[in-house]
Amino acid sequence: GSGLISPTPFGIHTSPHAIHTDTCVVFGQCSNTRRLTSTMTLIPDAADGLSLDSVYHRELGSLRRKGRKLMEVGLLVAECRATVSRDITALFELMKWGVYYGLHLGINDIVIGVHPRHVRFYTRWFSFEQFAPERTYPVVRNRPVVPLRLSLKEKLAVDLPPRGLRHVRDNPVAADAFGRRYSLRHQELTDSSIERFINAHHRPDRSLRRPGVHVLPQPALVLQPI
Repeated sequence: GSGLISPTPFGIHTSPHAIHTDTCVVFGQCSNTRRLTSTMTLIPDAADGLSLDSVYHRELGSLRRKGRKLMEVGLLVAECRATVSRDITALFELMKWGVYYGLHLGINDIVIGVHPRHVRFYTRWFSFEQFAPERTYPVVRNRPVVPLRLSLKEKLAVDLPPRGLRHVRDNPVAADAFGRRYSLRHQELTDSSIERFINAHHRPDRSLRRPGVHVLPQPALVLQPI
């Protein structure tokens, strides 16, 4: 593996900030095998902040004080490796759902933390902008992270957006598509692997206090066969 996370006896990796009623998990499958190939977690800002607050609390706080409503995109996994073009298409599709979920919630800015070598992809194809300097990120074993933000309405209104953002704008997702999400109620998380993982690795002194999780029970996108 990449060595970014440690194995756990629970067999899962997540973040306490992802366990929230407004969280949305988008995933893609290959159309012939139905094999899961990509996932992305969309995490709207909440009272206890976002994962990136652990290293960029001051900068994110500045955006909040300006009235910007934030959503972090994280826990991204994409495994389609047949061709570079298909990799890019898969990421375009994932980001499309992320953007329209943000618009559905009235989000102003999508924020992400990426490795320095990935900065050019997001700035070139989606008009993300760096809003703070590179730092080390304890969440991924102190690897370097660069924070980027995408101002949704402003960038979508540009006459000639870059290719990735143009794909997003030209392939809208209706708000009712997110009605397929289902909620895991708090009592359903009690004594679950998710609760045990969060309490063991993120909140050893307190129980899971977020009320639930939303996920998509069916594919949010279907990739071409690989």
